[in-house]
Amino acid sequence: MPNKKQPMSKSKSHIILWVYSVLMAVLVLSLLSVTTSPVFSNSYTNDSSVYQLLGKYWAKGFLPYVDIWEQKGPFIFFVNAIGYLMTGDRIGVFVIQVVFWAVSTFLTYKTSRLSFAVTPSLLLTTIIIIVAASALQGGDMTEEFVLPFIIASIWLVYRWLARVEKTDEIDHPASYAFVYGLVLGSSAMSRLTNALGICGVVFVIVLILVRRGKWTNLCHNALAYVGGVAVVVLPFVCYFAFHGALGDMLYGTFVFPLSYAAGSENHLNELPVLKGFLLTFFWCYGLLLVALMNLFLKPMRLRSLVWLGASLPLMIWFVQSNGYGHYSLLSAPYMIVIIMELKEAMKCAKFKWIYRGVVIVIALVFAIKFSLTLAGCCELKERPMQDEAAFAQLAKRISTDIMPQTLAGYNVSPNFYLKYDIKPYYKMISEQDRLSQYDKNLRNEIVHTYANGNAPIVVLSLLNERTKAPNALFVKEDLKNNYDSVAVIDEMFIIFKHK
Repeated sequence: MPNKKQPMSKSKSHIILWVYSVLMAVLVLSLLSVTTSPVFSNSYTNDSSVYQLLGKYWAKGFLPYVDIWEQKGPFIFFVNAIGYLMTGDRIGVFVIQVVFWAVSTFLTYKTSRLSFAVTPSLLLTTIIIIVAASALQGGDMTEEFVLPFIIASIWLVYRWLARVEKTDEIDHPASYAFVYGLVLGSSAMSRLTNALGICGVVFVIVLILVRRGKWTNLCHNALAYVGGVAVVVLPFVCYFAFHGALGDMLYGTFVFPLSYAAGSENHLNELPVLKGFLLTFFWCYGLLLVALMNLFLKPMRLRSLVWLGASLPLMIWFVQSNGYGHYSLLSAPYMIVIIMELKEAMKCAKFKWIYRGVVIVIALVFAIKFSLTLAGCCELKERPMQDEAAFAQLAKRISTDIMPQTLAGYNVSPNFYLKYDIKPYYKMISEQDRLSQYDKNLRNEIVHTYANGNAPIVVLSLLNERTKAPNALFVKEDLKNNYDSVAVIDEMFIIFKHK
C-alpha cells in the first residue's frame, strides 16, 4: 500500500511563508519605492528626502528639530537614521522597509487564513499587498512603518470576535490591547492620525466591555494599552528630554501639525480631486458600506459595530484632510476585512443578490487598482527632482563660492540637499513660505534667522516647486542688510553671499 503524503510541518510551513513574505516585500518595494529602491538611482520625493536628511544627520550626531526641523514625529526619522547607520545611504532604509513590509505580508496571510484556505489566502495576500503598495507615492512614508501594527491588531480583533461569537465570552485579552497601544504609540511618534482606525476599534471594544460590566477586564486592558503606547513613546521622550529638546520635539510632532491641519483647505468640491479621492480611498468607504449593511444581520451585528468604529474616523479624516494618496495605506489593511465580512454575510443574508452586487463592484475596483499598479511596476521609470537642470546649475555655481557642503536655502527643495550631499545651514530647510502661514511665531523666527544669521550663502527659490507661482519670499528685503546678491540661476534662484 503506497505511503500517503505527509502534511507539511508547522515550522516548515512558517519558514516557507516568511520566504514568500520577504520576496513579496522585496518585489513591491524594488519597483514602487523609487526613493529607496536599488533599482532606481535618480528618484526623489520631498517627503522621503526630508526623512532621509533627518535620518542621515541624526546618524551623524545632529539633533532632529534643533538642527533640522520637520513637522513629523521622530519615529520616521529614527527608521531612516538606523538605515543610514547600517549602509551610509538610502539602501539601509530600503532594508528596513523590507522588514516592515514582510511582517505586513505575513500578518495579512495569517488574517486571511482565519476565513480562507491556503491557496485563496496566498492569492488574496499577493493581490492586497501589491494594491496596498500602489499608495507608496515614492516610498519611505510614515504609514509603512505603522502598517504591521495595524494588521496585527486586525488579526487579533478577529481572533477575539471568533471566540465571542463561539462562546459568548466577552472578556478581551489584555495582550491584544498592548498591540493596539503599539499602533497609537508608533503613530503618535510619526503622525498621530495614522492610528485613527484602530483607535475607533478600541473605542467600540471599550463600549462593549462597559455595557457588559466587565470593569476588571477593562482595567487590565487599559493598563496594557497604555503600556503599548509607552513602549514606543517613552524612549523618544527620554532621549529628547535628556538633550534639552523635548519642547522642540513636541512642537514638531503635535503642536505645529494641529495648526497645519486646522489651516489646510479642502478641494473635494473640484471634480478631478473628487474622482481621485473616490478611487484612492475606496477601501475606507467600502468598509463603511459593508459594515452598515451587515448591521441588519443579527449574527454579524457585533463585528459590524467594530468595523464601523474603524471606518468612520478614517473616513472623516480623509475628507477633512483632503487625503493625500499615501494616506490610503491606512485603509489598505481593511481590504481583507471587507472580503472576509462579505464572505460571512453571504452565509446568512436574506437578499443575497445585494451582496453579490457589492462583491462585483469590489472585484472591479480590485481589478482596476491591481492593473494600475502592475502598469506602474512595468514602467520602471525614474522620478527625478523637478527642475533638475536648474538645480544642477545651482550646485555647480555654489561649489566654488562657499565652504564645502553647506548653505541656507529658502523654499529650496529638500531633494537638492539630499542629491548633492549638502548640509542645511539652518534648521528650516524647505517650504518656509508655506509653513510660516500656519504659525506667526514660526514665521517671525524664520525671518529673524535669515535676516540676522551668519550663513555664508543663502539661496532663495523664486518659484513654487509645485505650482510655479512666484514665492512670497518673506525674507528677501531683510537679507539686504547683511547679504549681497551675487547671481541669478535660470530665473529660478537668487544666490546671496554674506557681506
